[in-house]
Amino acid sequence: RVDIPARAQRTVHVGLVVADAGAAETAGHYAADLGARLAASRRTTLDLLRRAAEQLPRIESGNPRLDAFYQRCILSLLLCRRDRVDSAVRPFYDLGSGDGNAVTWDLSYAGSLLTMFAPDEAKRMLTAFLAAGGVLNSTCLTAKDGRAGAFYMQSPFALLDVAQSYLRQSGDRALLDELTGTNTVFAHFRDGAQTLLGTYLKDGLIDAGEGTGKMLEIRTSGYEHTIAAVNGMAVGYLQQVADWCRERGDAQADVFQTPARRLRDEMERQLWDEQAGWYISLYPDGSRHRVMSYHTFDLLRQPSLTEARRRRLAGH
Repeated sequence: RVDIPARAQRTVHVGLVVADAGAAETAGHYAADLGARLAASRRTTLDLLRRAAEQLPRIESGNPRLDAFYQRCILSLLLCRRDRVDSAVRPFYDLGSGDGNAVTWDLSYAGSLLTMFAPDEAKRMLTAFLAAGGVLNSTCLTAKDGRAGAFYMQSPFALLDVAQSYLRQSGDRALLDELTGTNTVFAHFRDGAQTLLGTYLKDGLIDAGEGTGKMLEIRTSGYEHTIAAVNGMAVGYLQQVADWCRERGDAQADVFQTPARRLRDEMERQLWDEQAGWYISLYPDGSRHRVMSYHTFDLLRQPSLTEARRRRLAGH
C-alpha cells in the first residue's frame, strides 16, 4: 500500500513475482533494494549504449528511414545480449529463438555488426558452437549448458560467415589454429567440407534431401533437394577451406579446390533458368521447380556468381 498526499509526489518501484497459489499476498515479496537494483540496471544499459556508440560506425546516409533502421539493428543486437552468471557462454547472444537459445543462421545475420561491436564476444559464440557440435551438428546452442542440437543446411555457411567477419574485423589469424573442443577451428571447417562432399554430393551437386527438415522455415513445395542457394554457398565454403589449406601448407587444398570449381560449373549449367533469370530446384527424378524464395538472394554475395546473373537475380 502506498499513500500519496494531495499535491505530493512519490517514486515507487514495483516488481512482478511468481508465487505459489495460496501464498500470502505480500509475505516475503517486499524488496527494500528494488529501487537500487533498477538504478543499477539502468546504468548497465546506458553503459552498453555508450559502448556501442563508441565502437560502432556512425552512419548518416541522407535517408532517415535507412538511418533509423541501422539504429534499430544496433538496439536489436544489444537486446539479445544476455550477461548472466549462470550462462555457459557469457555474454550469450540469444539470437534466433528468444528463449535461451542461439541459432547459427540468425547469429550470422548479426555477424558483421557483432564482430564490429565486440569481436571477442563474437569469437566466444563461434567457438562455443564449434566445441558443442562441430560445423554440421550445431544449429542451436543453449545458454544454460552450452549444448548443441539439431541440424539444418544453412549452419556450416552461417558459421563460416561469422568466422570470416571476425577475421576481417580483428585480424586475429590465430583463431584458425585455436583448439576448440577436440579440433582446431580450421579442422572443424575442413571436416565440415569433407562431410558436405562425402554425404550430400550427388550427381555433381549438393542435395539437401526432401522432408528431412534440414531447410527448416524456408522449406516449401518444390524447394527441396538440389537448391541453388545451398550449392552456391557450398562453393564459397569449399573455396575458403581450400584457401586456408594453402595458407598453412596443407596438401589437401586441391581436395576442396577442385570440387568447388566443379560444383560452380554444374550449378550454373544445371540450375540456371535463363528465361526466368532465376535458379531452379532440381529433384532426383529430373523434375525442375522454380520457387521464388528469398533464400536465393544469399547468392548475391557469393564471389563465384557472374555479374550478369547477379543483376538478373537482383532485378527480382
